[in-house]
Amino acid sequence: MTFDFKAVNDPFGYGLIAMTVGIGLGVVGIFVDFILSLIIKNRITLNITELILVSLFLVSVWPK
Repeated sequence: MTFDFKAVNDPFGYGLIAMTVGIGLGVVGIFVDFILSLIIKNRITLNITELILVSLFLVSVWPK
């Protein structure tokens, strides 16, 4: 979005809202990763758990 400013600069302001939501989801993702890394010490289990969480998130938000 930062490279395609014409898509962000629409008259309704949805681009700015989308960027704000994207940044918020990124911060929440980093926080969840930090909490999971404190709880789960085994790296393989941690990576599999995060892969499952990301897959479930993508399935839930993917347009049909």
